[in-house]
Amino acid sequence: MQPARHQNARTCLSTLANAMPTFTVPRAQQSPNWPQADLHVRLFTDQPELYALCAVAPGVSDHGRAQALFLLLASPRQGFPTQLCRLLDRVVANLLARLPRDMVLTAFLALRRARINRKPARWAILRYLLNHPALCRMVVERRPTVVDLLEHALGRNVARACLRKLAAGEPNRYTRQRLLRHASNPDAFVTIVPYLCGQGPAPVLAPSPEAPEASEPPRTVTATNRGQLAAILWHLLRGEPTAPLETILARVLHDTVDSLPRFEGRLGVVVDLSASMRGYGDREHCLSAQAVALQLVFERVAAEACVVTVGGRGFPPQAVGPTDLATAVLAVAADQPDVIAVITDGYENVERGDLADVCAALPEVGVHSTVAICTCMFTAGDDLTHRRPAPRQPHLPFWHQDDFRQLIIQLCALAPGPRGAQLLTAALHTELAREVTPCFTH
Repeated sequence: MQPARHQNARTCLSTLANAMPTFTVPRAQQSPNWPQADLHVRLFTDQPELYALCAVAPGVSDHGRAQALFLLLASPRQGFPTQLCRLLDRVVANLLARLPRDMVLTAFLALRRARINRKPARWAILRYLLNHPALCRMVVERRPTVVDLLEHALGRNVARACLRKLAAGEPNRYTRQRLLRHASNPDAFVTIVPYLCGQGPAPVLAPSPEAPEASEPPRTVTATNRGQLAAILWHLLRGEPTAPLETILARVLHDTVDSLPRFEGRLGVVVDLSASMRGYGDREHCLSAQAVALQLVFERVAAEACVVTVGGRGFPPQAVGPTDLATAVLAVAADQPDVIAVITDGYENVERGDLADVCAALPEVGVHSTVAICTCMFTAGDDLTHRRPAPRQPHLPFWHQDDFRQLIIQLCALAPGPRGAQLLTAALHTELAREVTPCFTH
């Protein structure tokens, strides 16, 4: 059964984020081995713009991006408005830039096996191969694949004629029109053509550049390496000099918010600052500092924000008092927000189970806001077994400031009805506009 349109925001995001690593191109098959193909096709057919944008969302796996790349290049675009076609091209360029080389080549080979040779696919293959910064290494390591893909994109006879002319040192108007016009540096490509044709030595490879260090969690988590905002708030909660720290906090908060997507709707925020959020020992004030950091960000990225605090005293608030999350959710729900984000450590000590009961009863009184539990952790490996006060609600754990971007995107997708697709589309358009795509994919 085709998923309902109003579910597409959540379904698109989760399908791509949780894509199985089963996208392969067996030699004996004419189509890729892709168990989830039907679901992807249905989502793209129903809302192509939303599906394409979800492929560039934070938190989406490389496997999901590779599957989306194949589908975006394989699907016909007849009847699509020009603006949508341009968006799809931008998303394809973005995916080509961020995916590992072997995954891109697998997606291209899937197009070859399925005999899909539409213009977007042809141009993507040619521009990727001819302009890749590691072209020489790719040719040495995957020469048969590169030749196969060139023949698929140009047609076998055309590709062989062009390569033969270039290998003989006789470039002409034909080779320029058919092949070299896709290269930003045609001379660099011409130098490796003899090897492609089996008529020359392999190009000399420069040492592989060291891969840029990925953003990895610190081996030892401390109070001050969980993001700048939480670190500043932690110092304030410990009673350190207020005026200079508040000035720094305002500047860091502005820079952080400026780099994040927007929630173009009404966001309800319940912030748990009860006694359990204080912590002890090395973790004292860490959870409350991170919760307040997220609250400050939510207040600024949302078009409208309604905030209710549970417990807390002063600013930044010291964590004191009981955890009455249910009453706070009811107070926020009165404003009928699109989504209610409950920022908590997951411990509920006033009438345990009240929060779950309130969340279940909201639709019965005409409140259709989605309640999401944003569980604040000290490290990514915290045990959350007994920290799910409303098990049936969406659960969005976070521990570092780097998680805020994905949280905002997930909350957009959780808005009920068509509102979720609207909010998610707007947020991902902002994300895509910020991306700088390397020139070799243009």
